[in-house]
Amino acid sequence: MGIESLLCSAELKKTIKNELKNMKESGSYIFYGNDKKQLLEIALSFGKALNCETYEDNFCDECESCKRMNSRTHGDLEILNDENGIKIDAIRDLICKSASSSYEGKNKIFILEDVGKMKPTSSNALLKTIEEPGKGNYFFLLATSLNILPTIKSRCTIIRVPQLNYEELGVSKEVFEFFNGYV
Repeated sequence: MGIESLLCSAELKKTIKNELKNMKESGSYIFYGNDKKQLLEIALSFGKALNCETYEDNFCDECESCKRMNSRTHGDLEILNDENGIKIDAIRDLICKSASSSYEGKNKIFILEDVGKMKPTSSNALLKTIEEPGKGNYFFLLATSLNILPTIKSRCTIIRVPQLNYEELGVSKEVFEFFNGYV
C-alpha cells in the first residue's frame, strides 16, 4: 500500500516521498507526462497522503479519508476538467473554495487537468491563487506538456512523470509494443 504501490518509476516515488517528508504548509505542483490517467492517479495519491488519517507522509488506502479520495467524494477534493480548457468561472469558483477552511481533512486538494488548454484569462486568475496558496491548500496541475504560462511554471514545483517501460509494467517487450501501437 501507499506510495510504493504507485505504478510509476522508482525515482518518481522517491520524489513524492521527499515532498511529503518536507511537508510544506501548502503547495503548487505541475505533474506532466504523456499518460493523463497516470497523472491523475499520482495527484490523487499525493492528495491521499496529505489527508490520510493513519500515516503522516504516506497513505493507507483503508481509512475513511483515503476511501473517500479514491471514490472522489472527499469534501476537500476538487477536480477540474474541461476538454476545451478550464473556464474562468470554474477558476473563480475554485478561488472561493480555496479561501474557506477544510471540511473533513487536514488539507484541501485541487486537481486541474489539462492545464495546457487553459485560456490566458483563466491562467492569470489561477496565478494569483497558486502564487501564495493559503495554508492547507495544495494545487496539482496536470499537463501533457509544459506549454503553460511561464509565470505559472515559475510558482510551481515541476515533476515529470515519465512513461513506464515494459519492465516496470511487468510485461514482455512484445506485449508492451503491441499495446502501444509499435507493432
